Amino acid sequence: MAPTACYGCNTRETPTTENRTNLTNSHNTDISNGQGNLRLAGEGRDGAPNAETVFDERTRENGGSATQWEEHVRGAGAGRPDDGRSCRGGTRTRLNLASLNVNGYATTGGDLGGNKWLMMNQLIRDEKICILALQETHLSARRREELEGLFGQYLSILCGDDDQMDARAGGVAFVINKRRMNADACETTLLVPGRALMLKIPWTNGRVLTILNVYAPNASGENADFWKTLRELIPRKPDVMMGDFNVVEDGIDRLPARRDPGRPTSELRTLCREMHLVDGWRTTNPTLREYTYMHGATGSQSRLDRIYGTTRTLRDASVWTIREAGVPTDHKMVAVSLANRAEPFKGGGRWSMPTHLLEDAEMIATMKRIGSEFVEEVDAITERSEARNPQTAYATFKEKLRREARARAKTKIPKVRRRLESMRLDLKATLNPREGSADEASARSHAAILQDRITKLETKYFSMKRRTVEEAHWERDEKISKQWIRKNATPLP
Repeated sequence: MAPTACYGCNTRETPTTENRTNLTNSHNTDISNGQGNLRLAGEGRDGAPNAETVFDERTRENGGSATQWEEHVRGAGAGRPDDGRSCRGGTRTRLNLASLNVNGYATTGGDLGGNKWLMMNQLIRDEKICILALQETHLSARRREELEGLFGQYLSILCGDDDQMDARAGGVAFVINKRRMNADACETTLLVPGRALMLKIPWTNGRVLTILNVYAPNASGENADFWKTLRELIPRKPDVMMGDFNVVEDGIDRLPARRDPGRPTSELRTLCREMHLVDGWRTTNPTLREYTYMHGATGSQSRLDRIYGTTRTLRDASVWTIREAGVPTDHKMVAVSLANRAEPFKGGGRWSMPTHLLEDAEMIATMKRIGSEFVEEVDAITERSEARNPQTAYATFKEKLRREARARAKTKIPKVRRRLESMRLDLKATLNPREGSADEASARSHAAILQDRITKLETKYFSMKRRTVEEAHWERDEKISKQWIRKNATPLP
């Protein structure tokens, strides 16, 4: 018998009569059960990961639930060893950077930070963050070792010198996403224990990127001294400086608008001037009002969390965002995307139909209708012409299917997401009203209410996604299946 190709894998074999049926069933299950990724002809060879792969990654990384994480920390189990292999292809040409004040190690009291760090792992994966700068981490050497034991295969947590780490207050750290970066080549320099940490990473095409993570003191005098000390300790000019500054440069960055004390602002500006750093978000949005921290008692808001960059870095930067992270904290996350312009241009890929539409009853009916129309059109062709032939009919069929799939995908956005987007637009309009349209006191009150609701709703939506992963884990993870085999195997580099 001639060798038979086994579609869905990379091997070729000659199956026996007995196992031929098993092979067919195993490799056709994804399509018949709606788990595969339908890619239209002409849309390229590489489609998006199928639902099975996504489930497998989430269950492996999240470990099922926070309870299991706590058992792991107490010694019930050991995390999979880190084999030191980097992500496929090394560091990406485009880097997504983000900064977040996590407001402590644990979620609500206690010493175990399982819930919060499970959420941060999910945040990094879902948002495709390459480097996450954290402030107020309260990490100790023991806590970092525990986290590395759980997430070491996917994340690298860099805190500088372990002997200088204090779990009681402060704390800065970089979290490197190993799925998208080569973490082994990263170097850190601790400048001020618990307050300032510098990261140096080799980027593509021989370029080196230096990032400074800062968590400035809250007291005015200590804040000013911090910037003055930092100016003397920085070994080289950073390309990016981000973190929680606990001071603003302009009155527009506070609600109600006011100027900060002169000395801290002056010292920060001196540092930025010497290092040639500019506030990227404010440069891109010179008159827009958005804030990263809200005082719960008064409703006043401030843009304390920021990302600064050099002129060259700002030319490579895009997609400046301020948004809720979904992690229990009183700060928003700030993020930016950097591209190495010296690299060859790479497009964003080809569109593919979302896998969840394969199980949508309305979309299935639409596909059947469009398919029937295509078959009828081909059967009706009696004489081939340049304008009317099976190939042009097939092209029309693909275009109709693509258009209907995109329209249906938009309508299937969860209600929570639609409500969140509507509330964010309302908040933006409230913070940036037309001149004379409303008094500042009522606008501040309305903005505080909206911000509180958005934060709670974002946390709720984030928890919903976690529960979905946990349910899938408990339902399918202990069965002998592809998911179980992949979960217990070391991924290839």
